[in-house]
Amino acid sequence: MTFPSRRSRQRSVIVALLDVLLMALLVALPGAPLTSLAQTPPPPQRLETPGVLDAIQPEERDTVTASVPTGLAAYTISAELITDGAEAAAPEIRGSLRLAWTNTTGETLDALPFRLYANGPDREHDVLTIASATIDGEPVEPTLTVENTILTVPFTNPLERDDASTIELNFVSVLPVDSSSHYGIFGFDSEEGTLAMAQWYPIVAGRDPDGGWMLDPPSENGDPVFSDTALYDVSVRIEERYELVTTGVEQRGAAVDASGMVTRRFLSGPVRDFTMVADDDLGLSSREVDGITVNSWFPAGQERVGDAVATYAAQAVTVFEEVLGPYPYTELDVVSVPL
Repeated sequence: MTFPSRRSRQRSVIVALLDVLLMALLVALPGAPLTSLAQTPPPPQRLETPGVLDAIQPEERDTVTASVPTGLAAYTISAELITDGAEAAAPEIRGSLRLAWTNTTGETLDALPFRLYANGPDREHDVLTIASATIDGEPVEPTLTVENTILTVPFTNPLERDDASTIELNFVSVLPVDSSSHYGIFGFDSEEGTLAMAQWYPIVAGRDPDGGWMLDPPSENGDPVFSDTALYDVSVRIEERYELVTTGVEQRGAAVDASGMVTRRFLSGPVRDFTMVADDDLGLSSREVDGITVNSWFPAGQERVGDAVATYAAQAVTVFEEVLGPYPYTELDVVSVPL
């Protein structure tokens, strides 16, 4: 049994520029058994690892590599999107996150703060919870503060300047159903069958050079994410019938298993966070601009609108490149989701 979807051809639309405005939020169920979570992800990627810069235009890769800060964090996430009503009361993401993190703060640290942005708008219950945490393979007990939107993970030993550590978190994110509390960027819309997944995983708190860690309560309006540039290697197990639009570019080799599930892998290059949208009823219209593929994803039956959006987005890229400089990524995805 899948979650009900009452299709209509009228939807409110927001445009998510997935490779520019990258949104992220965390959710997990306390005490979720580890056997129910995705498998531990592979070792983290680095800029010099083959494939990591696939999302960057070849002529921009040297510039991007020279521009990013040293000690760039690397997220490797293995997740499964559960959309079967027989397995869960609401759609959820069960995931394992491995973060390779270098202390570039200039200070010795006793702990590392993560933001669980998904919990911010839901005052009555948490949608993102943590099942377990380890530091360099050693189990640790993190603490939750600021209405469960900050997860502080203690180091087993103080982390000195320029030293590196590996943090692993098992988490579950439960997507709110037909909820307006997340501004339309995180949740399941049963009218359209769309799963909007910004802010779906734990992300290291952004750090201001002067003010330190940014730990304010998240805004309830719009996109609250404040995060540092990082690399993402994300594998998602999902039903084959879904189109999955994400940050970054998809790697080849996805195969459907006997249960009708497919594992799809995406690499981002340097970005601020990682966003996903899943829907089984999306059309696609594309344009090419200076080697950039501009994709407009739209509900089936709205081909004229989707085609117009592709044209306008391509024109916008041209204007922004003239004003701001080259767009370094190979793709720009624009996708409509219900508000």
